[in-house]
Amino acid sequence: MGGSLIIYFQWRGLGTQNAVREIVSESAIYKRERMFNLHIFPYLYSKITVLSFFSIIQSMVFMLIITIRFSGDTVDINDPISMFLWMVFISIASIFLGLLLSSIVKNSERAMTILPLILLPQIMLAGIIAKVNNGFVELISYFTISRWGVEGFSIIQDR
Repeated sequence: MGGSLIIYFQWRGLGTQNAVREIVSESAIYKRERMFNLHIFPYLYSKITVLSFFSIIQSMVFMLIITIRFSGDTVDINDPISMFLWMVFISIASIFLGLLLSSIVKNSERAMTILPLILLPQIMLAGIIAKVNNGFVELISYFTISRWGVEGFSIIQDR
């Protein structure tokens, strides 16, 4: 299961990569549309809705691949529906992280430069690659989406 979780978090990194370019690449369009009474909440809602839809489809395909390919072999998924719902929840949280980064930076190049600086700690602090033993590092890890994702997947599998 650990290997499939690593693949999943790398995949989520790609989803965050798509979200990190959304707002910053359309800032000129948004400013022009803002003059014609486009409010920020409908704009953000449209971004969240579209990205969440694709994220749900990706999570469904990922669960189907894991269930079909590894069923009975090396991975035994106890509760695929809870696993899928948790995966969707973590995916949407990753979308929010990407949109937050996209709203902070000034251009797409800077967003793509900052993205590895955000994703690498997410992967390292998740506790999959290396065990988190230090108390301070463990405290920091609880501020990352990946750590909560790993904890949730672990709880679902242990049930």
